[in-house]
Amino acid sequence: MRTRTLRHKRMEPKEHASQKTVVALLRLSGAIVIDADVMDGLKFFGDDDQRRYQFIRHHKEMGYTKGQPDIVFIRAGRVFFVEMKTATGRQSPEQKEFERQIEESGQTYLVWRSINDCEKWIDAQRHNGDGVASTSFAAGSSRPSPSIS
Repeated sequence: MRTRTLRHKRMEPKEHASQKTVVALLRLSGAIVIDADVMDGLKFFGDDDQRRYQFIRHHKEMGYTKGQPDIVFIRAGRVFFVEMKTATGRQSPEQKEFERQIEESGQTYLVWRSINDCEKWIDAQRHNGDGVASTSFAAGSSRPSPSIS
């Protein structure tokens, strides 16, 4: 019997470390982080480990959607969706589709490429005085993000 080995892309350590720092910064800024990259747990299972498939099946049954962002948080009564990417990282087609759906529903989707992007966004929140920015900072985006009121 032949064993099938799947090759999968693992999150780059730099991206994962940045994501952990971003979650900490968001929490310090008063945000409630309600979700953070659940599929990152796959790194604990080898390609041929059956628990890997149980893990994937479980999260799909619990509502995981391919392309969902790395971080979802609430701040000042608004929900924000953040995809973390490295300086050269690209969104998958599923991530772009998820972004489209989020923005069509009137929510804010952000792509941050560094910890600095998160810090700039938090600073924009603080400088507005009421804790909510009049415009949001979306790094790497050529289009303006929706206004936050």
